[in-house]
Amino acid sequence: NQAGVIPIIFALSILLFAVPLFAVPSEDSARFTESGSAYLSVCGHAKAASEARVSCAVWTSGVIDGFVAYNKALDKPLLNLPDGITTLQVEMMTIKYMRDNPDKLHFRASELIFLSLSNAYAVKR
Repeated sequence: NQAGVIPIIFALSILLFAVPLFAVPSEDSARFTESGSAYLSVCGHAKAASEARVSCAVWTSGVIDGFVAYNKALDKPLLNLPDGITTLQVEMMTIKYMRDNPDKLHFRASELIFLSLSNAYAVKR
């Protein structure tokens, strides 16, 4: 019944657009994606169950999903991510990588996530 599908689509579209609004607590925190320094200052100190923790997890998860999709689309993937790797594990790896490589903190946060993952999960050629 097509009439019953329209309210479901409407409700899902509201949720789709509402989730990012709840995930980013403030304009300052939203800038954490611009550099490693900003990511480290927000995500490196975010308390469990805080808005900042949710923002970091949602954004980092999106970056991971992008890498996974990119890997599946390539004949020669860049990363060999293990099944079951969690967003929290990637965040912890990234934060450690950033702290160990302060000379790279001016890079975009997504680049640093990739670099931290490529150190551990590069495809052997």
